Amino acid sequence: IAALHVASRNAQLPISVAELCKFHSEEPQAKVVNRFIKQARERNLIDLLPPNAEAIVANVLARMNSTNDEVNAKATEMCRNALLNVPPKNQAASAIYLAAKEIGTTSRKYSGVNISKYAFVERRQIYLYARRMQQLFGFEQPKRNPSHEVPAVSAADVKLLRNLRQR
Repeated sequence: IAALHVASRNAQLPISVAELCKFHSEEPQAKVVNRFIKQARERNLIDLLPPNAEAIVANVLARMNSTNDEVNAKATEMCRNALLNVPPKNQAASAIYLAAKEIGTTSRKYSGVNISKYAFVERRQIYLYARRMQQLFGFEQPKRNPSHEVPAVSAADVKLLRNLRQR
């Protein structure tokens, strides 16, 4: 499992240790495997390279057999700059989804469900980070309350008002 994890990270398509442990016939514990990897890194036996979103996009598109050059170019362009607090794997999967959506491709090949199969990212994570990326790239403005609407009252304020009314 440790070898598979290190190989997947070096191939720019990391698979978590916990996920690999689920599919192993002996069902080892993830913490034991992580401890083994940590000890191997401390002794300089293995070298974990940090994943790059641009390389992950190229890898996922190749595995998807993507022939749409517009989607490929747009997704690669979205991954040129690493985003803060966004894992590279999620950025890559969301970039493919957004690129297809922006170009107007209606093919099921670029759906969140299909991308999740090839990128090893949950589809909900793809949609979540796609929304964030849309706001960062300026495709979509963040949703705000219109000025004529009264903002919602928080639960803490409601509780405080109830306590005041009882007195």
